[in-house]
Amino acid sequence: MKKPRKPYKVSAPMLVNRHLYNTDMELRERMAVTAFSGGFANTQHFDTLLAMLNLLKIAGEHRADMKQYADNVLQPVMQSIRDRYGRTQKLGVSADELKVLRALPDVSKAFWNGQSVGFYNDCIDELNAYYSDLAEKRAA
Repeated sequence: MKKPRKPYKVSAPMLVNRHLYNTDMELRERMAVTAFSGGFANTQHFDTLLAMLNLLKIAGEHRADMKQYADNVLQPVMQSIRDRYGRTQKLGVSADELKVLRALPDVSKAFWNGQSVGFYNDCIDELNAYYSDLAEKRAA
């Protein structure tokens, strides 16, 4: 008699996971880009885009294509926005920077849809740990 097989731990594919659980995340991402596009961005919009960058940088530690995009395309735009804010106390973007920001939600979605849920969750956990450590350092 055959021994019964243990059931596999089942999780939804990333495409389904992103659609069911992360539509609010994508909406926030697109709202942040729209805020920069419309000229009414605030620091919360910047922080949303910064979290996207940080998540993609974490993923880039395992995927060279994403590392190249995060470091060479997105990071300079975010640094430029930060520098401009430091000088003027206004969050704005140039036309070229806006092109990068407008593409960001689509690039992010396409990338994450091709990844496993486990990899995505590991990256989210690492991002949350980073922000927790940062909050502790700021509180000290």
